[in-house]
Amino acid sequence: HALGERDDRSATAVLLKYADNKNEAIRLAALGSLKRLAVTDTFAPLLNLASHARSDSERNPVMEALSAICQANPDKDHPTHLVLETLDRLPADERAPLLPLLVELATPAALTAAESASRSADPVLAREGVRALTQWPNAAPAPTLLDLAQSSSNPTLRLVALSGCITVEEQEPNLTKRFDVLQQALAIAKRPEEKRQALGQIGQIPTTAALQTALGEITDSNLSNEAGLAAVSIAEKLAAAHPQLAEETATKVLAYCQSATILKRAWALRPQQSKINAPFITDWLVCGPYRSPGAVGATAVFNITFGPEKPGEAVNWKPFPRADYANLGTYFPDQMNCAAYLKAQIVAPQARKAALLLGSDDGVKAWLNGVVVHGDNVDRGMVADQDVALIELKKGDNELLLKITQGGGGWSACARIVGTDGQPIPGLRVEPQGGSEQHAAAPAPQAPEPVP
Repeated sequence: HALGERDDRSATAVLLKYADNKNEAIRLAALGSLKRLAVTDTFAPLLNLASHARSDSERNPVMEALSAICQANPDKDHPTHLVLETLDRLPADERAPLLPLLVELATPAALTAAESASRSADPVLAREGVRALTQWPNAAPAPTLLDLAQSSSNPTLRLVALSGCITVEEQEPNLTKRFDVLQQALAIAKRPEEKRQALGQIGQIPTTAALQTALGEITDSNLSNEAGLAAVSIAEKLAAAHPQLAEETATKVLAYCQSATILKRAWALRPQQSKINAPFITDWLVCGPYRSPGAVGATAVFNITFGPEKPGEAVNWKPFPRADYANLGTYFPDQMNCAAYLKAQIVAPQARKAALLLGSDDGVKAWLNGVVVHGDNVDRGMVADQDVALIELKKGDNELLLKITQGGGGWSACARIVGTDGQPIPGLRVEPQGGSEQHAAAPAPQAPEPVP
């Protein structure tokens, strides 16, 4: 151990002498020092030691030392030659433990050997050969893995090969070649797991072909979020050159995806000139303000559960003055470190998906029919439609509850509900809360300016 710590390269002969000592502590100390020194001349004797190891516990420390030499030695061809010679003289069922060295070396000859092992009639060697290819440091094994994923008679190997093909292909620098392989992998994948993996990689290729492939999977409920994420990721990069395509992508993603994060990114893809024509909710009930001792700042009160969040709690609701945005700072003047709640009754002509658009000063949490659909614990000024949440309206009455936090300064909120295409929902209305009925499909006034 001390010889290794001192980087004494002249001591390798002594260390090799003890590398197969029957005393485990001495053997491990010698192998640990050989790993640290990583001297090229020790590769051959260590390789011979690894090939004759009687168990994994004996072999693993030797393999670690060999791996360190592979990494430290710029000449990969000579150790490759030594490994291949050793493999050739071993029976098929004894070659598998040495295959990880081929991954470390990753020469063309090493790749050929790993590919040959992956097609072996010996099931253990074939399995380890496929595993080695899936860990390759470049995309060279991808065609072989793709072929194995289609042709292997072993269903487990087919799955491992397909997943490995997708993994190594990420390292292909040529985007056209990468997309071609990933598209083939997606086509032959039977399980959602591999399809999701392929879509994750396709989402990193900023081409129209890749975008169309991602959108082609978005209607599958098992893949809609992964396909939507891939499509949005691509469309964001193409939006400047292809604004119409970006808008079409947003429409499809908004229609099929469930992830709030993806939905928000898709919403941002819509052209800025596409104004929202739906009106704001103007009929609210209000209660508050609520505060908790020691909670200072808007973010501190966000997660404190106050009365309106507690089932069965008695709450004194009052009608709020009708306006496009609810100016809580005027209604509750000179308030800090607190929260207020707004409640509205939304009546939908039928069950459907919709988008809840919110603006708030400061943070906002939203419940629909008692279920949290959005939360943004921030300290900010209000801008109309700065948050979006995908919601499921049920036919008939739907209760919308908002919690608006207040640190200091301005305190306000606005909300409206539109279809996932950004258009008003025909027949959607808000029950009056002490004022005249407001029809959600009517033309909307201009969005309010940010409230300081």
